[in-house]
Amino acid sequence: MYQLDFIAILEPCISGPNADKVINKIGLDGCFRVDANGFLGGNWCLWRTSGTNISVMGSFPYHVHLHINPKLHKPWFLTIFCVIP
Repeated sequence: MYQLDFIAILEPCISGPNADKVINKIGLDGCFRVDANGFLGGNWCLWRTSGTNISVMGSFPYHVHLHINPKLHKPWFLTIFCVIP
């Protein structure tokens, strides 16, 4: 059976306590989020901390730059963009 270890959710359009409720239901213990500004933007990065160390290198309203350091593989970088028309 497969197990979800990382998920990025772009433009969830919710923030604050409502976002906390949704994030807690997903069940991953690592989290970084940029809250939406009204109904624009917002990025959530959620992960399981038991197998990977993830550090946030930087963030802005429309992107998050992460350093991924898995226990069994070489470290790498991931940048998640949310494109606004």
